[in-house]
Amino acid sequence: MEWLQSLNRAIDYMEEHLTDNITCEDVAEHIYISSFHFQRTFNLLTGLTIGEYLRNRRLSLAGQELLKREDKVIDIALKLLIRINFIVISKSWIYNISKYFQ
Repeated sequence: MEWLQSLNRAIDYMEEHLTDNITCEDVAEHIYISSFHFQRTFNLLTGLTIGEYLRNRRLSLAGQELLKREDKVIDIALKLLIRINFIVISKSWIYNISKYFQ
């Protein structure tokens, strides 16, 4: 049960700092565990790496902001620390977002 509480605290911390440039070490330090064990446990319990989780959440937030605001894509990407390249932004994400702008 302690691992689940730690995981919830870690996710809460990551959600609060989505627009910051946080690392796995930052999150692990916040919940008082080694970075190595945190990465292994997080992946075991969620099926995602910390980087994948943060990237997916930032992309999701970017999609929501694109639908709500008139900001430029580059401004939202810079705000959310998203790397602008076609490796990070998958074809399926582009397809899902583009259907709202037709």
